[in-house]
Amino acid sequence: MRIHIFSIAIEFDKELVKQKIIDHIQRKEKGYICAVDTNIVSIANKNSAYLSVVNNSILNICDGGTIAFFGRKIYNQKLERYTGPDLFLDFISRGYSQAFLGNTPENLDILKDKMQLNRFDLNSCLYYPLPFKTVDEFDYKEIANKINQKNIDIVWISLGAPKQEIFASKLLPYINDAILIAVGAAFNFYIGVGNYHRAPQWMQKMNIEWIYRLFLEPKKQMNRIKYILKVYPRLIVREYKKNR
Repeated sequence: MRIHIFSIAIEFDKELVKQKIIDHIQRKEKGYICAVDTNIVSIANKNSAYLSVVNNSILNICDGGTIAFFGRKIYNQKLERYTGPDLFLDFISRGYSQAFLGNTPENLDILKDKMQLNRFDLNSCLYYPLPFKTVDEFDYKEIANKINQKNIDIVWISLGAPKQEIFASKLLPYINDAILIAVGAAFNFYIGVGNYHRAPQWMQKMNIEWIYRLFLEPKKQMNRIKYILKVYPRLIVREYKKNR
């Protein structure tokens, strides 16, 4: 179920998302995917260039519980949330050749160790920490060459929004045929470092995982929430009016 909500085209059907990724890999068609949450919605609706980046993806998944919640209320549709960490878990064990870009060298080492413990094929993987730079300073051709040399199927990008989505859009022209997926802190959730732990299932089902994140990272999350509250309520009202 693909719906254009809050100015962004989002696919809410999990099985369709999975099948589309598989189809692109089998056909060797490149593209990038964004995991859209309320933070991305808020930034994109204040920055038209970034909004174009998000909407030029091959698809966007719903990473934000409140997006699915208001989508159900406004459009009277059964809409599913499909988070970046959930998508990551669904695909890392499928046997595809994969690259892990961004984050820190230390966390990528832990990720590699955990994948080895789970008997994943490490020979088909690329672990590539990225230096702290602006999106305009990366050597995208060099990064793409390393990806292309290993015939990577899926490239996971962990840089945080809005940087990772812009990074994906700039890297794509140099990529031969991989799918680039911007997944934020999915690496950290998978390896369970620091404050990066998923909320209990009951909180995830009630779309209040943000409260759990606020408790773990009050300063970071509060700054994000303040920005979202400046933009998001107006978008909700606009969406209700649009559907009348």
